[in-house]
Formats: sequence, structure tokens, C-alpha cells
Amino acid sequence: MFFWEKGKPQKYWCFPTALLCTWIFSASGSNSIYNHDFIRSNSFAEEVSQNEFGDLSQKVRGFLAFDNKEDFHFVEWSSSGHYLIVENKSLEIVEVIRIRDKVSLYSVPYGEKFVSTVVNLSPNEKYLAIALKAKQSESLQKRYYLDILDLEVGQKIASFEHEGSIGDLHWSPDSQNIATVGLERGRGDNIVRAFSVGSNRELFQIAHNRGPRNAVNSFRWSPDSKYIATASRNGNTHIFSVSAHSEIMTIFHNQPVLDINWSPNSDFISTISLGGTKVVNILTQEELSGFGENSDEAFWSPDGKYISTDSFHDSRITNYSFVDMQEVSSIEYERMNYVPSQWSPDSRYIAAVESNNSVAIMNIENAQNIISIEHKGIVSDIAWSFDSRYLATVYDGKIKVFDTVSSRELKIPEINSRSEFVYWNPSGQYLVVEGFSPKPTVTVLLVHE
Repeated sequence: MFFWEKGKPQKYWCFPTALLCTWIFSASGSNSIYNHDFIRSNSFAEEVSQNEFGDLSQKVRGFLAFDNKEDFHFVEWSSSGHYLIVENKSLEIVEVIRIRDKVSLYSVPYGEKFVSTVVNLSPNEKYLAIALKAKQSESLQKRYYLDILDLEVGQKIASFEHEGSIGDLHWSPDSQNIATVGLERGRGDNIVRAFSVGSNRELFQIAHNRGPRNAVNSFRWSPDSKYIATASRNGNTHIFSVSAHSEIMTIFHNQPVLDINWSPNSDFISTISLGGTKVVNILTQEELSGFGENSDEAFWSPDGKYISTDSFHDSRITNYSFVDMQEVSSIEYERMNYVPSQWSPDSRYIAAVESNNSVAIMNIENAQNIISIEHKGIVSDIAWSFDSRYLATVYDGKIKVFDTVSSRELKIPEINSRSEFVYWNPSGQYLVVEGFSPKPTVTVLLVHE
């Protein structure tokens, strides 16, 4: 819910800048590697008129755009921001693109026998995980697979069969393990399964009873990779120890748990339910006071120094020092319920969407609204750049990029699609704009050199 980083999928195109041998992986079971040139031309490299900020002159220009004749989807940025992962649904391949020179380094075709459902790159940028569904199979129990590809050696190193569809997957932060969630066809249960990539074996399963009431709404690794937490519609949050391969505690709610949020040091977890929020110490299994029915969400600053609660009942964000739980500031604002507030990565500000379609940037220490960004339409998405300088917003299919240093809006090129989501790469140089109407589009903007 309240996270400043965003790890959603992205899509991009390649420039014909060099002839390149690209690793090709066969997802149908073979570990063979083939040389293949898979570089395509890009038609979008248009510079946009520069925007003056007093003594600061900056160009924002189109950098990459995918061919809208084919069905491209954004997968994600790599953790370093050097690579962009995109999936071409038309050609049924996944590509890893080096962003600085727009070169496709790896192409992974899967379409001969499979349809992909989820794609994810490991945090160390070594492994690519692809969840697959067989197009035809003699046995229903052997239709679903999780394939792990080693990009450094150019081979598929593991394949884990599943009895049912894989709805989502997440790498552990240390890139040693991976977990999937899905419906196991044989038992009808909602299952979270954890696998070790190094030893090529399953570690354990977290079973949630069958039926839609027990569906898993969210599951997350702790930042130290020691725990997995799962949140379900039945109101229970289960926390498993990876080393012990067993559950260590359950947090109960009377209403469905929508999301979970780990503290940066992995010692605490907040569970966000329709009936309120709980914050629990994992080590002592004690619930912290001060939260409950009046706190719709609880979320940590990226540096772990503050914990904030957001209440829809009285439209107030309250910030506490996480050392002594003393209140630092309290901010009132007119809340738009469906757009999550976001900490800036430097933990100095919170951006929140207000009911008048403005985005307020609030200083945490003095509870001051330092900037208000007005929009002529409903704001549907916001995203901080990783250096906390820029805030991108989406409203009525358009985007804005705001420079918090100069307090000015940047001029951006016109995008030939209705914008829906924005994603910054970790370097803060590039912004991905994803749209779906009238056709799926992915556009990369270069915000600064």
C-alpha cells in the first residue's frame, strides 16, 4: 500500500545500434543456447522543447517507445536500473534490454509450447524467473511450471512443476530463494510455495484452505530474507521462518487482510485489514499499542526512523518516531481514498492525493504542506524518483513530472496513448509511462542526463 518503491512490470524497444549475439533460452525443457540477433529499430527518439528553470536548463525527451503494432508489456526495472525487462506477447518472448545503449542482451522465447503468466528478475540481476502454462498437456497435473534461467551462463538451471496456475511470484531480497502463490488443482487449496534456487529443491509450502474466502491477497519476503508473510481474505496473516521451514506466528483479524508491510529492519510487520491495522513485533510477538480501528494503514519511512498511520475517518496522517513511539507530527488533509500516499525515498516528505485533485507534498518534521501540485482531472497514480527530486503523477490519462528543487513542472513529450502508470528506474534518469488505450504502449522518457 504505502511504498515508495515500485516494482511493477515494464516494456521497451531496441535501437539498431550494434550487431549483437543474444542468448536464447528454450523454455520447453532444453538447456541449449543459440546465437541470435534480436535488435529492432525504434521510431521514437524525439527531443522535446527544453523547459527553463532560471539558471537551470533541462531537456526531457522521448528515449524509447515500443512498436504499438505488437503487444508489449512492461515487466520491471532491474534493481540497479541498468536493465529493462519487457515481454512481447505477440512474439511470445521476454527481453532484457540494457537501457543506456538500447541493446537487447537476452531474448527468451517461450511460445512454442507455453504461455507466460508472471516474469521476475532476481535482485542480483543474475536469474530470470518465468511462470509458464502449457498450451497443451496430456496431464492436467503437469501443465504449470516455474523456470529459472541463469543469465550469466545462459542456461535454464531449474524447473519446478506446479499442480495449478501460478498467480504471482517474488524473489527473496538476497536472490537465494523464490516463492510462488497459486491454486493447487489437486487439492483446491491456495498455496504459497518457497524454493531454493541454489539447491534446486522446494523448501516448504504454506497452505491456505480452499475457497475464495481463503484466497491469498498478498505475500511478502522480509527485507532480511528470513521470513515470508502471507495475508488472506479470511483475516489471517501467517509468518513463516525460512530457516526453520515452519510457521512462527499468526496474526488474526476479523476482516480480510488486504496488504502487509515489513519494517526495514525486518523486526516488525503491519497488517492492513478492512477492520483496522495491527503492528506486531516479530521477535516478541507483541502487538504495538496506538493502532487499531482508527488506523487504516501503518507504514514505515524508508530509513526506518518513522512509522506513520493514515486514517480515512478523520483524514489525518500521524507520524511517530519509531525509537520511542512519540508523535512527531500530525497532518490533516482531504484524502482521496483509492490513491496510496507515498514516502519520498530520502524519508523527508510524504506525497498524498487530496480530494480537489491536487497532490500535497508534506514535510514530516514540521507538518507543513510545502508544495501543492494542481491537476485538471482525477489523479490515479503517483511515483517519486529514487533521488527524491521528482514526483510523477498520472491524471485523466496524462502525466506530470514535478521538480521539487525548482518547484516547477517539467515539459514532457506528447504520448500517443492514455497513460495509466508511471515507473522510475533506480538511477532516477528514466521514467516509464505505461498505457493501454487505444493500444498497449510503453514509453521511456529521459528526464536528466
